[in-house]
Amino acid sequence: MPYSCSIEHAVDHVLAQLPEHIHLGMPLGLGKPNRFVNALYQRISQLPERRLTIYTALTLGRPTPGEGLQARFLEPFLERVFGDYPELEFLAALRRDKLPHNIRVQQFFMQPGSLLNSESAQQDYVSSNYSHAARDINANGLNLVAQLVSRDDQYPGKLSLSCNPDVTLDLLPMIAKRRAAGETILMLGQVHADLPYMPGDSELDVDAFDLLINEDERSTLFSTPNMPVGYQDHLIGLHASTLVRDGGTLQIGIGSMGDALTGALLARQADNETWRSLLAELNMSNWQTLIDREGGVQPFASGLTVAAKCSLTACWYWPMPASCDARCTPT
Repeated sequence: MPYSCSIEHAVDHVLAQLPEHIHLGMPLGLGKPNRFVNALYQRISQLPERRLTIYTALTLGRPTPGEGLQARFLEPFLERVFGDYPELEFLAALRRDKLPHNIRVQQFFMQPGSLLNSESAQQDYVSSNYSHAARDINANGLNLVAQLVSRDDQYPGKLSLSCNPDVTLDLLPMIAKRRAAGETILMLGQVHADLPYMPGDSELDVDAFDLLINEDERSTLFSTPNMPVGYQDHLIGLHASTLVRDGGTLQIGIGSMGDALTGALLARQADNETWRSLLAELNMSNWQTLIDREGGVQPFASGLTVAAKCSLTACWYWPMPASCDARCTPT
């Protein structure tokens, strides 16, 4: 069983168990346990004899509101969207180009334009393919993995890596091989109450973790605002929804066009008569051969598998009959 402890005790344990140089790997995006990372960052910054290198990608932080009228306009919006999301202290230091001398941050993907004026961020950027990220992180001497996880009472003895399982899952066999050779590598998890539980490949046994932070975490999860879906996107989504075959798999991207396609597919399933009347208004006869060959206009009997880079809200409300197999797979 993992050692259950507070954030500060977790930092104590990490410092006691790991060598002078801590190599911390975290998933990209939402999967970072920010409060633990901040506590470790603060402690290492006060210990000049220790070193910390962080390996991650897409470090999320709320936008700066600026000053004057711009700030007065943006601050209520930022508060509504981001709430009490805990900012990562190393990101604030990167923005100022003021990282402590004994801490480095290597990222293989950054928000475009977000760190243009940070020499350390630019110099420590690693041009690594997503498929090679785990390999490259492991090759740098990774000895600590930290990740937000989800718990569901329906799955006792399990934790889910939720929406960011990719790099961690790729690392697990590499970690096992190095542990078998005698290396100390720690796995740390922190449960977030609002993180969606994803079963299947995202699940790990609780025993896969060495440390499990027992402090209740319910802070606002970082999100991006949903942009409005315009007429052009709706029409593209409506046309594309005829090309989705029953029992098929489709990959949906992030943004208004993906939302439009999802909405059109929901309409095809839940209100097929109205959906088909819209198609009739568009005079789809020129495309009928393509639709018959590749897609369809009937409700889904078998269901769909949706492969999405980020989880789409609509996937969780897909109105499939009980006989359908509806799956949403994050990629």
